[in-house]
Amino acid sequence: MATKTGAKMISAAEFLEQRTTYLISMWAETGFGKSSFILSAPPPIYIMSLEPKSLKPALDRAIALGVIKPDEVFIDEVIRNALMSNGDAPPMVRTLEEQQVVYDYMNDEVSDILSLPEAAGGTIGYDTMTEFWQMCDEVESEEILEKRRQQKKDLYRFDYQYANKALKSIVDNIASSDMNGVFTHHARPVYNSKGEEQKGRFEFHGNRSLHKWVDILFRLRVEVNEDDDGEVELERWGVVEKCRLDQRLLGEEFDSPTWDSVVELMTPTEWE
Repeated sequence: MATKTGAKMISAAEFLEQRTTYLISMWAETGFGKSSFILSAPPPIYIMSLEPKSLKPALDRAIALGVIKPDEVFIDEVIRNALMSNGDAPPMVRTLEEQQVVYDYMNDEVSDILSLPEAAGGTIGYDTMTEFWQMCDEVESEEILEKRRQQKKDLYRFDYQYANKALKSIVDNIASSDMNGVFTHHARPVYNSKGEEQKGRFEFHGNRSLHKWVDILFRLRVEVNEDDDGEVELERWGVVEKCRLDQRLLGEEFDSPTWDSVVELMTPTEWE
């Protein structure tokens, strides 16, 4: 049956009321609070955990501090559930076929979560997107990589589009849903032209196009300070690296990053 033109259109008022979700991408060094940031997002929170050991202390702390209630957070231990559901021993080194199993499992689970009525207004978190992107790149690029092997050629620059398109499709599906998204990333050391690690210098470790598909990308910074009494305190702040909602925020620093503080940062108080 033909659909009447415009039948599925909604008014601007409905659009502004219903489309109040955000996609936030962030990165930090190990132990700086990536998992804790996910737990500050709107519940119910569904965490696709590729690194479960890093999540437990953050979860313990968030529940103890009353940041989140235990029944508001749901964790999918992806590797365990995809490869060890039958009591099998975990593979010490995953093969490409096993990577494919994990990748397909995770995409199916996320698709199911996005369709849950009770998940609307909540958050889906990838912890970490660094791990997921590496898996996506490996799985999606294998066919073209094999083709280039047979041709005895290296990958062309445009060959990377296949993995990029796959990741963008996943991010777009979350953006088109009624859920928020948080994508955490690792930091990796910066090396000079001689291959020497630059002490104290780090960079974003993930897909270089992701910032175009999310609302904001920021780096979480932490500094350890000691007061006159010898008490150690952690100073946490964020630095905006990309923001498609407001380019004026580039380089903006803000204290104690939480979901609410980042959303407030992106919400204009006035329009020019």
